[in-house]
Amino acid sequence: MAVIEAYIDRIEDGRAILYLGDNMEKMVLPEHFLAGEVSEGDYVNISISLDAEKTESARQEALELL
Repeated sequence: MAVIEAYIDRIEDGRAILYLGDNMEKMVLPEHFLAGEVSEGDYVNISISLDAEKTESARQEALELL
């Protein structure tokens, strides 16, 4: 599982502006994806993991359409 450290710079118009990792790459995320207790100025961890079951299901569905 990959874990990315992110800084929440600001929240405006329903969007959160985050800066990711050491390079501080900008990412815009719908505000409703944030945990309720976080706010501007907070650091958060974003976890990314593979959902192998859903991936395989989507592949099978795509093959059936061919």
